[in-house]
Amino acid sequence: MKKLSLYFTAIAVTLCMVYSSCKKTTHDTNPTPKNSRLLSFTKTTAHQSVTIGTTIYSFGPTVLETYTFSYDNSNRVSKIIYTTNDSAKHNNAKMDNLISTFDYSGSVIKKLVQRPDNSIVEIDSFIENSGGLVTNAYTPTINNEYQYYGKLLVRNTVTAHDSLGSASTTSTITSSKGNFLQLTYNDNLEVHFIGLHPEASTVRAYFVYYKSALAGLVIDTVAIDINSSDKEISPYNRVPMWVMAVDTLHDTAYAFYPGGIWTKEDYTFTGDYNRTGDYLQLQSFIQYGANIYQNANLVSSITNSGYTRKMTYTIDAQSFITQTNMTSLDSVGATISETYKLQYQTY
Repeated sequence: MKKLSLYFTAIAVTLCMVYSSCKKTTHDTNPTPKNSRLLSFTKTTAHQSVTIGTTIYSFGPTVLETYTFSYDNSNRVSKIIYTTNDSAKHNNAKMDNLISTFDYSGSVIKKLVQRPDNSIVEIDSFIENSGGLVTNAYTPTINNEYQYYGKLLVRNTVTAHDSLGSASTTSTITSSKGNFLQLTYNDNLEVHFIGLHPEASTVRAYFVYYKSALAGLVIDTVAIDINSSDKEISPYNRVPMWVMAVDTLHDTAYAFYPGGIWTKEDYTFTGDYNRTGDYLQLQSFIQYGANIYQNANLVSSITNSGYTRKMTYTIDAQSFITQTNMTSLDSVGATISETYKLQYQTY
């Protein structure tokens, strides 16, 4: 039986959408003064404890993170320097001080993440369309495919992959007046197995996941047709899941999906025009060096069954966002607050 060492790096937040209008969105989403760009920002995350029954759960100390940006002659992000006081990241493979460099060649962007001693943490690649929007993002364990209508993101397929299999989900978001309305997930997990033999008549698949903290580990077993190495799991309960398949020749294939998706997610927006400092923009910028969230206005809330996030902004007289605040309340009553303080430079 083949053996597999499976590694996974979760990616944070991935969204997708379906349009509700036949008119493509082409608005200017960056009213920040011309010849200005983001120089750096600090992110302060404060965790608060929550009481469940008679037990008090604490979620750790306040964490400070700093992102500093450099640009090339075409005003594209060329380097991001990341530092943090988070001891957990230092203890976990020294991830508290990282340097990401971006190399541009036509529509392809190469991202190299290294420690200060030049040891490599990760190599990613992104594909841009003619409008400068990222359509494909490839990382060692996760691929994202983004589809747009005009500038608005309308669909996102997330694929977790390994040498012996892959698993993917697809979500869409409806939009109105240039802003997201609601994310919806199609409730399916598409699994593709690699290395199974067509001469074997059947394959047995095992789905391993935690149904809940109390129920513990669950193993489901089904028999599927070996003539196809693809399996659709529906409904998929959106939790992290390992999928293993064994054919009658005892060859084994694996796939893992990290979960962390929601059946639906609702958005609201402020009346202020979108610009650098928008909460969604910041998440995209540190990942891709570019903005994939081209909404007309600043996002003010994101709500799903797991949490509600609310955002507020401080905008100065020159139209710069100088501070972005996010407060998250989850389903068990725990709160997290994030404060982003932004600095700009002229060029």
